[in-house]
Amino acid sequence: MINKKGLSQIIATVLLLLMTIAAAAIIAGVVIPFTRERLDKGTECVTFQNHFKFQEVLEFGDEEYRYNCYQEIGEQHLNGASVRASSLNDSIIVGFNLVFIIKGGESARFEVRDNVEEGCKIENIKMFGSNCASLGNLKIPKSGEVRTYAYNSSAKYDKIEIYPVLKNGRICELSDEIDLRVCNSALINLGEQ
Repeated sequence: MINKKGLSQIIATVLLLLMTIAAAAIIAGVVIPFTRERLDKGTECVTFQNHFKFQEVLEFGDEEYRYNCYQEIGEQHLNGASVRASSLNDSIIVGFNLVFIIKGGESARFEVRDNVEEGCKIENIKMFGSNCASLGNLKIPKSGEVRTYAYNSSAKYDKIEIYPVLKNGRICELSDEIDLRVCNSALINLGEQ
């Protein structure tokens, strides 16, 4: 004859084991995809961490032109920025955010995107070499290119920061920053674009 007490302990043990396996499978089914999604989102910007850099020197012939600077024109300040894109595949980058900063905390942030419908000027930002007669001339630099922008403002900014923006709308961490200095007026006129 079978001991009923011993049989019920075996059944209870098997049921506990099956419930533990089922609970582990349910938790794994939720936790693993959730963790994988978070890790993907957390690392999608790593590739583009240093994608945009401020180009300090552009050489034309034997002369050096430094456009990361500011000029005072009457009561206005033209704040220049030359931006270089790395040679990475930048197909998921749609633009960048420029942040102009004054020591003490005041700042102005601008979203610069490729082929903007308003034309070559957005919120007082203009790109060098653009033809304002046609639309869509504000461009971000592509792989290995340099583009220069000027921001017309009543304030003199001390520093510029740049943040890449991906197609999914994510704004990545700081890619580069540079302190602005007075432009060498003999070589540079930010007003001539």
